[in-house]
Amino acid sequence: MCVKYFFDRHTDSLSLDLAESFECGDSEPLATGVTLHVDRDRRPLMLEIQGASKIVDVAGLSSMHVSPISLEEIARRMSWTPVGEAIWRKVVRLSAGEQDGGQNKRLAIPDLASPFSIR
Repeated sequence: MCVKYFFDRHTDSLSLDLAESFECGDSEPLATGVTLHVDRDRRPLMLEIQGASKIVDVAGLSSMHVSPISLEEIARRMSWTPVGEAIWRKVVRLSAGEQDGGQNKRLAIPDLASPFSIR
C-alpha cells in the first residue's frame, strides 16, 4: 500500500499521511519533535517528524512536494535509528488495536519484527 509523504529539507521536517481520510481526533507526542495524529478511534492518520534526518533515513526523499511511499519503505527508513524504530513500534501497536477482528481495518502497518511484511 502506498501513502504520501511531504519532506522539507530546509526545515528538516517530514510528514507521513498514513490514512486517506483526515478526521483528526487527537494528537499524541511520541518523542521530542514527533507527533502522531489519530482519529477518534485512535487509528493512526499522520506522523509528523521535526529533525527528521536524525530519526529517519531521508536519503533520496523528494523535497517540497507530496510524493508516494510504501509502508514497507517507511518501516525500513524508520528502522535506520533506534529512536525511529521505537517510534515506528508505537505506531504499529496503535494500528494493531484497530483491527476489530479483521473488520474495519483501514491500514496494515508493517511490523519491524517480521522484516517489513504486512501483517
